[in-house]
Amino acid sequence: MSQTKKALLVKLIISVIISFTLGLLCVLVDGTKLLNIIFIIIGAFLLIDGIIGVINNHKNSSYLLIVNSISIVLGILLMFNFNPIINILIAIYFIAIPLYEIIKNKYDKKEELKEQLPKMIIALLIIIFGIGGVFDVLLKILGWGLIIFAISYLTLGIISLNKQ
Repeated sequence: MSQTKKALLVKLIISVIISFTLGLLCVLVDGTKLLNIIFIIIGAFLLIDGIIGVINNHKNSSYLLIVNSISIVLGILLMFNFNPIINILIAIYFIAIPLYEIIKNKYDKKEELKEQLPKMIIALLIIIFGIGGVFDVLLKILGWGLIIFAISYLTLGIISLNKQ
């Protein structure tokens, strides 16, 4: 076996192992628990950032005070896992912004509706299944996609190496 063929085989094996392992992890991990961990990390960041912002508000800006106070509240909500509240806030965001964009568009509301519809569907899914449920499904889809990619890549790589 030539040096180039060995290098390609090693690259193929490493790529397949990494893709397959990540895919398996995505399929086996509980998406809701993973999302809760992500929320806690983001919440801690928002809380710390908001507190520092309030302390360092040297200009006594009411705008900065409001923004930093919102960061503190969101940080606390995310850290202490108020899922129903988070679900509602995210769903409102994914409904209010698209509706605003549709209303704001004076020229082609039909085209704007087509553009905003995916966001509104996401909001509906969040209302029905919760953000954790939607994230879990997306994680499983990603996982199975990575596993299929790894198997396909391995198969095509072996075929390609055998032809050389």
